[in-house]
Amino acid sequence: MRLKYYNDKIHTLAKAGNVKGAKRVFEEMCNGGLRPNVLSLNSMLLAAQRGNQPGLAVDLFGNFERYRLLPDCASFQALISAFAKRGELDRANYWLAKMKEHAVKPNQFSFTPLLNVCARNGDVAGVNALLSRMAREGVMPDRICKTALLEARIKSENSCAEDVIAVFDEIERDFGIDLVLVNNMLHYFAKQGDVDQCKAWFDRISSARLEPDLTSFNCLLDCYAKASLPHPAASYIQTMRSKSIQPNVTSMNCLIEAYSKAGDPATATRLLLRHKPNVITFSSVISAWGKRGEAEIAYRIFEMMIKRYQIKPSETLLTNLLKAFSRRSDGARRAEILLDAMHRYNLPTSTICVNCVIDGLQKDNRMADAIEWFEKLERPDAFSFSSIIHGFSSRGDMANAEKWLNRMRDCGIEADGIAFHSTILAAAR
Repeated sequence: MRLKYYNDKIHTLAKAGNVKGAKRVFEEMCNGGLRPNVLSLNSMLLAAQRGNQPGLAVDLFGNFERYRLLPDCASFQALISAFAKRGELDRANYWLAKMKEHAVKPNQFSFTPLLNVCARNGDVAGVNALLSRMAREGVMPDRICKTALLEARIKSENSCAEDVIAVFDEIERDFGIDLVLVNNMLHYFAKQGDVDQCKAWFDRISSARLEPDLTSFNCLLDCYAKASLPHPAASYIQTMRSKSIQPNVTSMNCLIEAYSKAGDPATATRLLLRHKPNVITFSSVISAWGKRGEAEIAYRIFEMMIKRYQIKPSETLLTNLLKAFSRRSDGARRAEILLDAMHRYNLPTSTICVNCVIDGLQKDNRMADAIEWFEKLERPDAFSFSSIIHGFSSRGDMANAEKWLNRMRDCGIEADGIAFHSTILAAAR
């Protein structure tokens, strides 16, 4: 009874990833004269796994020999999971192979951590190799294992829709359809921005007598946002509420982005202020106002984000704000905004943002200021050089245009069409 009491206590702490607590109770148990059993040692391994301490798990594995106990499948699974969680596939595979040395037959759960890592990385070949290994060792893959192949196909850059659908059909044939499977397909077609396919797969949920969940709706909303279709997105927000599914931040982000991309920043702004905004939604709305030529409104929204919501700007948001100031006389304003943001938030020098400033300043015929900003860059890119070259060439300054073109080549950056065209234009003048 006392051993069960300690084992239960250790296991509870282990599930919470409380390594120190589990070690304390384990030591208390041993000091009290109780000899641990396999369950005790497995719980300690689980604590190390959940606590993201694979090195400790290896040390704890030595307790099996110390107490003359035989590790079981759960013992090895904890070690495999601990290393797979850190992306250390070689070490995870090492412990999978060790099972054979100890005459322990693996099961589906032994392979699942490795399959999950390969799936997240879009490693189709890795998943297929593991499934083949399972077959050789007489382990029948379950739905979770096969779903890893679907996820890998979805994330692989080399997969086409036919490949993904073929894996789905195979899983449906062997195990039947469920919501997780359909949501994976929704995610894939939402990422492609394929509205027709996304809608067809969403409708398949009800035809399979399933109920969509928050993930299902968010995938569909994401697709409508990518396609700049706010009205069907808004309709599905209402459908969510009618099904007692509360839209979350992701749902509202998609709706706001849909209105922003559709060129309706006013509605996007109203939605922004009615819901909990974040840097993504602010960036989308600022971009929409900028494209409408309303730079000052974009800037006021930026100031509200900082002062009222205390949200730190991202590189994308700053780029969108700087691009809003696109008139010929806005170069100095771009520089002022970026300099203020860099000082206020101790931001690193962003090549993309500085390029916006350089481009604005050269358009204002402030080449000395443009060059000063250029020199702030540790790694200027082709656009950085092209802006300077274009600035000189548009004023007929062939000498400086050629000088910067040569500097561009000396930095190992291949001159693009803009740089060459600008230099030729200067020569013609």
